[in-house]
Amino acid sequence: RHTRYWRDWSSDVCSSDLLSNCFAKRATTDQTNLIDASLIATLKTRLTTASTSPLFTTSDKTTVSGFIATLNLEQSIIALRTGTDYAQQITGLNTIITNNTYGTFGIITQTIFFTTVKMIFDKRTTLDATGALTNKQITPLFNTTTALRGTPLTTAAQQTTLSNTYGGIIEVEKAIEDAYANADYATKLTATQSVINRYGSRTVVAFTQNLFMALLQTLIDNRPRTDLAQLNTLKTIITSVTPATFTLLSAAQKANLPTLTTTLNNDILALQRLDLIIPPATNTTAIAQIGRAHV
Repeated sequence: RHTRYWRDWSSDVCSSDLLSNCFAKRATTDQTNLIDASLIATLKTRLTTASTSPLFTTSDKTTVSGFIATLNLEQSIIALRTGTDYAQQITGLNTIITNNTYGTFGIITQTIFFTTVKMIFDKRTTLDATGALTNKQITPLFNTTTALRGTPLTTAAQQTTLSNTYGGIIEVEKAIEDAYANADYATKLTATQSVINRYGSRTVVAFTQNLFMALLQTLIDNRPRTDLAQLNTLKTIITSVTPATFTLLSAAQKANLPTLTTTLNNDILALQRLDLIIPPATNTTAIAQIGRAHV
């Protein structure tokens, strides 16, 4: 490169050119290097130190500042992977999305973000199904799938992958969680029926099936043995989830349903017989006693 003075080459060649090359090569074909937190931390330290060098022009320093800002973002993304509190990981992920609504990000940053999102989404399947329902872990995760739409932190192809792999499934899981959250039994029955009608043929994963089974189990365990109408509704629900085309339960889970149906039939038959002996308007106490005895 020619300059005005034959020895004046240092700032032209050794500063921005070499650092730009080093910054670009922080990711290689080895995925381990792509997500190596120590590598990124080391590079940020070197760039921070070098940014004060007299070899840099003002333009060079602006470029290096941009590099450092990118590395700071990548560090914050990678830090999410080591968290142990799942709710905090989801919150941190949403914060990063919110704080980076605008901007242009390189493929390295996008790939680091994409792999981190996948890791956090997949981590939900390591949770106990009932725990996920009671702790409302799925709802903030569903909000994350919404926030990811259009984010510049992912490429269009990455967004499509996230949408196809997680979007629809987490939508079903949120509906199950919402149904479970209803304290009123009749409302929970109605919400469960809505999940069945809307998502009964949706392609899901084993975790989704476990969530639905947990919802079904709580309906069975807490069934009102003195309410004939609600028992019949519950029986209808169980009958509707047994076909092979119903995807929210596995074949193994469906295999246990006939026993539950038999138990419900016994409950219903007991109440029907009681109605023949004692008029419905006066049998509340008797029904309650039979219910307690049946337990």
